[in-house]
Amino acid sequence: MEVHQPNFLTDSNVLAKVMVKKDPIKHPGHWSIRPNLHRIFSYIQNLDARVIKIRRENNKIAHRFAHCCP
Repeated sequence: MEVHQPNFLTDSNVLAKVMVKKDPIKHPGHWSIRPNLHRIFSYIQNLDARVIKIRRENNKIAHRFAHCCP
């Protein structure tokens, strides 16, 4: 099954802003997310992708997992 219109949900303002700009050269984001941005942009370059910013309060489980392990 191929995905042509993926949706990316994030609670990161920085990631959401860079993804919406769709120009990682002019808007590279924070250095710590650049490897992830490269993978995401490589994946979506020919797709009609959407980025959806969600409130961190609505993403408590993922937030806990992201901060539980080094």
